Amino acid sequence: MEIKEIGEAREIVNRYLLHKSGNPMDEALMLKELLDLGLTQKEIKEVTGFSQPQISKRLKLLTLIPEIQEQVRQGKIRPSTAYELSKLPPEKQKEILKNKRVTFKLAKEMCRVFKISKEIEELLMEPVDEEPTDLPPIEYKCFMCGEWFLEYETKRCPTCGWLICPRCGQCYCQLGPEGKRVASAMWEEFVKFLERIKNEPRL
Repeated sequence: MEIKEIGEAREIVNRYLLHKSGNPMDEALMLKELLDLGLTQKEIKEVTGFSQPQISKRLKLLTLIPEIQEQVRQGKIRPSTAYELSKLPPEKQKEILKNKRVTFKLAKEMCRVFKISKEIEELLMEPVDEEPTDLPPIEYKCFMCGEWFLEYETKRCPTCGWLICPRCGQCYCQLGPEGKRVASAMWEEFVKFLERIKNEPRL
């Protein structure tokens, strides 16, 4: 880092320290300015005293949609919650703002559901094995009415990505917190089971 860059970097840091209140969004903007100046994260660490994890987390806040960034700046959404929300795409971030209060638990659960939905999409996008198989079609059990059904009997919910029960018309969205936790855990086990079958050598 050249002497001129050091001076400019310190000027940026001092400006934020003097006029800002340690707000994580303001710190994120400061770090972005330093990156735009050409500094590496290692050099930013030396200039600001921030640790590498702190720098990475602050910069992730800049991937949030403007509405959430503003709520973080106002203190309505905690930094820990905001870091979880940064793992979601913009459309899911907008969706979570429909809730009266955005908590860490809610953000964590939404990230969990989104991850599972992506796993479902990846499994569906995998090429179908055209070799003959005597495996029966997979049956799914509805968590709301307890009835069993086959995938071809229904469609997926555009919000959560889970199958809509053709019997009662409900899906993951209608489950309570405990139901969602159980359903997510069971799906993760199911995904592991499918992966295990797929990787088993054919006889």
